[in-house]
Amino acid sequence: MRFLEFLLSLHRRFSSVCLSFVLIAQVIYGTGNETMSALDFLSESSDASESFNAGYANFTDLEQASIDRLLPQGYEMTESLRDTPMPKLGKSRLGQILTRFYEESMGGTETIDKLNSIKINSIYKTLEGEFYFEAISKKPNRLKVTATNDTEKMILAYNGSVGWSKKFNEASPRVVRDAHQLRRLSKDARFNSHLLYPFQKGKAYEYLGVLREADRICHLIRVHTQEQFVLDYYIDVETFLEVKLLQIDKLGHFEETELYYSDYKLVEGIPFAFRIETYIAGEWDSLFIAESVELNVGIFNWMFNFASEDFSQKVHK
Repeated sequence: MRFLEFLLSLHRRFSSVCLSFVLIAQVIYGTGNETMSALDFLSESSDASESFNAGYANFTDLEQASIDRLLPQGYEMTESLRDTPMPKLGKSRLGQILTRFYEESMGGTETIDKLNSIKINSIYKTLEGEFYFEAISKKPNRLKVTATNDTEKMILAYNGSVGWSKKFNEASPRVVRDAHQLRRLSKDARFNSHLLYPFQKGKAYEYLGVLREADRICHLIRVHTQEQFVLDYYIDVETFLEVKLLQIDKLGHFEETELYYSDYKLVEGIPFAFRIETYIAGEWDSLFIAESVELNVGIFNWMFNFASEDFSQKVHK
C-alpha cells in the first residue's frame, strides 16, 4: 500500500488538502528509491530532464515566460503582486481561465483572504483495509496528518522547516531526512494551491488547451515547480472545478500520481471535493471520502512541531 502517496495527495486539493497525503505512504512504507543526501539531490536536480521545460533552456526562462503571459499590460512586477493570491491577470487565454477558476472554484478573493486553516476528517479505503484520517493545515506551510486503524497510529507533519513522521510499526517519531521526501513535503505543505499566487517565485504556468478527461471537457493547465515537479490541472470548462490532477516528478523518484475529484460540496463558500480516487503508476490505489471539512478552527503553530516523546503503539480511545 502506498499510503504516503495518497496522504500527500489529499492535501493538494485545496492548497494542499490533496497532494500531501501522497508522500506519507513512501515515508511510512519506504516506497520510492533509496534515501538520498542533499548533495546527491543537488547533483541530480542539475541534470533533470529538460523535456518538461516547454522548450526553455532553464527554469528561470520558463518562469519569466509565465510572468509575461499573465502580467496585465502596463503592470510591473512588485513584491505586493507576488504576495497576492488572486491578482488581476492579463487577457491571455491562461489569464482568463485562471481568473474564472479563482471565482468559481476558490470562492473569490474575500473568501481566500479570510482562510487561515483547514481541518479534514475522512475515511481512506484501500485494498489492504480502511483507515480514519485527520488532517490539519495552517498558513503558510504547516501540515499534520494522522491515520489510525483499530490498533495503530501513523503521523506525518511539517512545521515549515522540519518534517517528521511516525510509521505504524514505530513506537516513536523521527525526523524526515531523505532529500526527496523533504523536497515533496515542503512543496505539498504549502497552504495555498499552486494555481493561487501566480506570480510567486518558484513556479511557472502553461496553458495546454482543451481535451476530454473523465467524460468532461477540460482546460489543461500545467504548473512547473522549482522542486522539480510538474502538476497538470484538468479544469471543467463549464464549472471550473478540478476534475483531475496529475503529478509527475521530473527526477523520477516518485511515481506518477493521478487524482480524480468528485462529489463537490460548498464549505463556507469554497467548493471541496468530498470524494477523491487515486491511481499511482496507472494502477488503482485508494479512495478518499471526506466526512467533514472545517475552516478557520483553533489550530496553533506548536501543533506541527516535532514531538520527541514516545508514542504508544496502541491507539487509546
